[in-house]
Amino acid sequence: MERQQVIDDLKRVAKLLGKETLARVEFARHGNFSSSVVERTFGSWNKAVEAAGLRPNTSNTMLSDAELEGEFRRVVDALGKTPTCSEFSSLGKHSPSIYERKFGSWRKAVAHYLGGEANTTAPRTQRVRHDFGPVRASQGEIISPSVAYTGKAEKLYGAPLNFRELRHEPVNEQGVVFLFGMVARELGFLVEAVGIGYPDCKAKQRDKKGYYRETNIEFEFKSINFRDHGHDPSECNLIVCWEHNWPECPIQVIELKSAIKGLSKDV
Repeated sequence: MERQQVIDDLKRVAKLLGKETLARVEFARHGNFSSSVVERTFGSWNKAVEAAGLRPNTSNTMLSDAELEGEFRRVVDALGKTPTCSEFSSLGKHSPSIYERKFGSWRKAVAHYLGGEANTTAPRTQRVRHDFGPVRASQGEIISPSVAYTGKAEKLYGAPLNFRELRHEPVNEQGVVFLFGMVARELGFLVEAVGIGYPDCKAKQRDKKGYYRETNIEFEFKSINFRDHGHDPSECNLIVCWEHNWPECPIQVIELKSAIKGLSKDV
């Protein structure tokens, strides 16, 4: 990898966005290289930014322990597994190097937050225990679920839903994608493609006159996750989520929890 290629790409993205500094999540959306490649080439994200003649972001040095842990657990929740250093570099708001400096290594950081010696390449049933905090059941009862990846996996289920083939409410983004696929046509969508890049889905949405318009869709468990993930609203037309909890959202939102209430449970 030529350092100059990375520098040129950093400069290009900064010019495209009209910024003097560049966040990793911004480069992940517009750059030709992954942020992990950039960090390996220069040793750190800020060193790469400085090499490109841009202003480094010093806000990471002021992060509290709670902010670091909160972002770590957000990425764990999004992936549904222990993140590798490379995966966290691509999905996280903060550089893995911050965690490595704080704990001595990425493995030690994982062990600190998740307990034990985490194996990020082991089968899902043998990974370390993940605590996702309390969940409020539909009857108002507080339960404290966990997902145990040591030995036989203990599954986490949402409240009973019994909507067609889905027995329980979604508890993550993958559940939202599955449910949307079940009802897309009834909600007026023709899906062209679903991928892992941003935005998640290319589709056509039927308008009130019966015409279909191209629509970029991002799936989220809760609508505010869109903001937390640092997505650019100008590149997306619609958020499809299970729960809409972001009143100030600048784009259209479909809350599936509400949308399916008017649909038949059987097809």
